[in-house]
Parts: sequence; C-alpha cells; structure tokens
Amino acid sequence: MLSILLIDDDPKLLDELAKQLAALIKDEAEIRLWVPTKDEADPQSTFAQKIDAGTLLVVTDYDLTAQGRTGLFGASIVGWCQARAIPVGDFSRGNSGALPKEPNLFELRVPTDAAQAAVFIAGVFRALRRNS
Repeated sequence: MLSILLIDDDPKLLDELAKQLAALIKDEAEIRLWVPTKDEADPQSTFAQKIDAGTLLVVTDYDLTAQGRTGLFGASIVGWCQARAIPVGDFSRGNSGALPKEPNLFELRVPTDAAQAAVFIAGVFRALRRNS
C-alpha cells in the first residue's frame, strides 16, 4: 500500500494534520505518524522503520526537539529522504527563517495551516501517485 509519513514533535498538531489529510485522501494511502522522542536510541533507524517502497511522500516539521530528542531537525529528515529519492515537504510554524532559502532536490514547502497543508499534501501525493 502507498503511504505518507508525517513527522512532528507536537502530537496535537500532528494529529490535526493527519485528521485533515485523512478526510481528503480516505483510503488512497496509509498515513503514518512519527513523534520523535528522547527514548529512541537511533532516530535514523526509527525513520527507516517508518518508510518502505510504498512511501511516496514525507512531511516534516523543522524543529523536532520538543519531546527531548536533541539534535534532530528537518534538515536531517530531508537528507535521509533525498538519499532514498523520496520527495519531502518542510513546514515550520515557529522557525520558518531556518528553512533553506533555495529549492533543493525533492524538497517542497508545505503551508503551516493544517487545512491548507492537508490540501497541499493530498495534491502532491496524487501527482506523485500518477507518475509512479
């Protein structure tokens, strides 16, 4: 089955985004969630467990440290996705200045509002699905 991975360190905001997205894509894809925490020994391994060959898109917040996971930022997620040729969307509600200013390989800018983000993510997912 095709999937989309959503990553944020704020479970409430992540759940809201997932709810909005699920209403749009219904059963077109599995929506996977990841709230990075300090309890994960190796975040890169955890990330690798959350994706598979059916993962068409990853969407991540920039700062992923609120649950005690120090040193994990969206830039790492972007790099891991780029190494696997998985398109990735960045969003940041509080630190948009930290996002890169120039476009990067397979890197998209996602609106920060949950409803707008869900529409954007659903559109990108459907475009990727058509072309995969």
